[in-house]
Amino acid sequence: MKTNIFIPTKINVGFQKRKDTYTSKLAYVIYFDEKGKLRKETSWQGWRDEGIPNEIYDNEPMEGFVLNKKVGGDRYGWNPRQTYTRVYDPRGFEFEITIPNLLWILENCNCIKGKGLEGEFVYGWDGKELVLVPVESSDYKEIQEKNKVIHNNTFIKARDLIIGATYEDLNGNQYVYMGKSKPWKDQSNYYHESHGYYYSNNRKEGYEYPLDDTWLISKCRSSYYNQNLTYYRSIQEEKNEFFFILLGNPSAEYSWDRENRVTHMKTITRKFTHMVLEKRPDYPDMINLLYSNAEYCQEDFEADKLIDLPYDIFVAMAQETIEKCLKHNWHGNDFVVGKEKDKLLGNIKVYYEKESGKWYIMDTIIETYEEKKWFSSEMETKTRERQVKKYFDNLEECYQYIHPIYGEHYLKNGYLEGRFYYGTEK
Repeated sequence: MKTNIFIPTKINVGFQKRKDTYTSKLAYVIYFDEKGKLRKETSWQGWRDEGIPNEIYDNEPMEGFVLNKKVGGDRYGWNPRQTYTRVYDPRGFEFEITIPNLLWILENCNCIKGKGLEGEFVYGWDGKELVLVPVESSDYKEIQEKNKVIHNNTFIKARDLIIGATYEDLNGNQYVYMGKSKPWKDQSNYYHESHGYYYSNNRKEGYEYPLDDTWLISKCRSSYYNQNLTYYRSIQEEKNEFFFILLGNPSAEYSWDRENRVTHMKTITRKFTHMVLEKRPDYPDMINLLYSNAEYCQEDFEADKLIDLPYDIFVAMAQETIEKCLKHNWHGNDFVVGKEKDKLLGNIKVYYEKESGKWYIMDTIIETYEEKKWFSSEMETKTRERQVKKYFDNLEECYQYIHPIYGEHYLKNGYLEGRFYYGTEK
C-alpha cells in the first residue's frame, strides 16, 4: 500500500437512510485538512440527508470495525459501479471501502466471524479515496511520520538544502539536490505556409520568428518542409530554479521510471519530508548526468556530428526486430536507422519479411510513362516517383546499400547530450 496516505485529525460524517445496513444509516465520510479546511464538502453536501445531523469525530485509532457485504460491481449498463465493501463503524454507521483497501486490511489483521476485524484502525485518504488504515500494518509508522510533517509543517526549507544530499517527498520519491541555476529551453522555428501542415489562420506565411543569427541549423534535428529548413536556438529563463536528480525506481514497470533523470522546480514549498542521505558515493555520476542535460547547459547545435553506424549495432537492431516479430507474430517487423539526406540526419525503415526471412526497404525509383496532352491526341513522356520493395540477400548487403548513420548532439560545455538512431536510442 502507498505511504502517502493523509490521516486527518478530525473527520466529518454525513448520513443517508438505507434499509440494507445494520443501523439503517450509510455514511459519507470527509475530513478537515491540515489547515482546517473541510475537503470534498460540495459532493458531501449533495449526497447526505440534511434531516440527519452530521457528526464530527476525532480521528484516533479505535477498534470494533466489522465487515458487512459487497456492493456495486454489477454490469447491467454501460457504466457499472465500482465494487466496494461496506464496513461497520462501532459508532453506529456503515461506510464503503475499495477492494484494494480490503485486501490490504486482510494482509495485516484477522477477520473473526461474529467479532469483526481485529486491531485498531484510523481513517485516511489516498488522494480523493477513503482508506481504512490498520494500525498494525508495517506501513503505518511511515505514514504517521509523514503526517507529522504535514500537520506540523516541518517540510524541508529551501535554505536548508545541501548540495549532494538526498531528500524524499510524500510519495516516497527520492531527489538529489544539485544546486540552483537558470534553466535553458530550446525553441524551434518552422516555416508556416498559406496551406499545408504548418498552416494557421492566425499566422502570415513565413517563419514563426524573424530569422537572425541566433537561429541555427542542427544536423541532428533540422529538416526540410517544402524546401524550407527548420531552425533551432537555446534561450535561458530569467530566474533560478532548483535542480535535482530524481532517482529511478529499480522495480518500476517502465524503463523511464527506472532511470535517474534531471528535473527542476521553481519552488520546493511543502515538497520534501526529510533528508535520506547527506552524501552519496555515486555523486560524480550525478554531476555527469546533470552536465549532459540540455535544460541545465546550453545546447550547441553547430557541434552536431553525423557518424557511420557500426555494423554490430545494425545487426543487434535487426536481431531485436526478428525477436519482436516472432513474439508478436506481425507486430514489430521493422526498425529505423539514420540516413544522411541533404547533409542532415534523416531516417529510413528496414523491414523484416517473416515468410521469406529477407530484409527489404521501400526504395524510391523514377519511372517514365506516356500520357496524352490536354485537348490533343499527341502523347508526351513524363516521370514520376514510385515506392518499391528492394530486397537484400543478407544483412551485410542491406547495410552496405543503406550506409546507415547516427547523430550525436552536444552541449556548449562539450558534454554529449544524446544520440539519434543509435541502437534503441532515438
